Amino acid sequence: MKTKLSIGAFALALIVLVACAGAPPTPTAAPTTVPPTAVPTRPPAPTPAPATPTATLPPPTAAPTAKPTIEPGPEVAATKISDIVGVWFYRTRSGSGKVFDSTLEFTKEGTYHMVYDSGGGVKAIADEGKFSFEGGQLKLASTQPCQISPTKMEPCIGTYLAFVRKQGDKPVQLRFTIVEDRDRDRSITLQREFPLVEP
Repeated sequence: MKTKLSIGAFALALIVLVACAGAPPTPTAAPTTVPPTAVPTRPPAPTPAPATPTATLPPPTAAPTAKPTIEPGPEVAATKISDIVGVWFYRTRSGSGKVFDSTLEFTKEGTYHMVYDSGGGVKAIADEGKFSFEGGQLKLASTQPCQISPTKMEPCIGTYLAFVRKQGDKPVQLRFTIVEDRDRDRSITLQREFPLVEP
């Protein structure tokens, strides 16, 4: 009985084997090749446009600056000729009320001239002479004598204290204080401040 089962099992296995061997092979699908996915890349940077040529400008010129104004200093005593040398301006009024532009000039040679414009560009001399400093005082000696009385004439000498204001080292304003003067008109004229016209 066991022998029959064994033969039967063998015969069944053989049939199955022959059946498998005789069957055509199951076709195997060819592998599908998937093309690689393209990797996105950055677009190329744009080429910069050529620079527009610009005109070469000169460097900026610094704006001119005004010179600082130096205020005149305090009054100081004039004690030597060089302290008052120059042409000084003043106005004088005649007895009729007419105003004249006038100048008072002190020269480095030690002479002085008081000149007024009598009109139409005509210059007239009001007084002139020599000057000097003695003991810190200004001495004016006119070329014309002073009339002391109807019958008496004497040298016309005036004595003053002189003061200047300077702008830096340059005198720009002149003032007198009378000590004594026989010339009344001159003493009246000199009691004022004189701005500098010309050095």
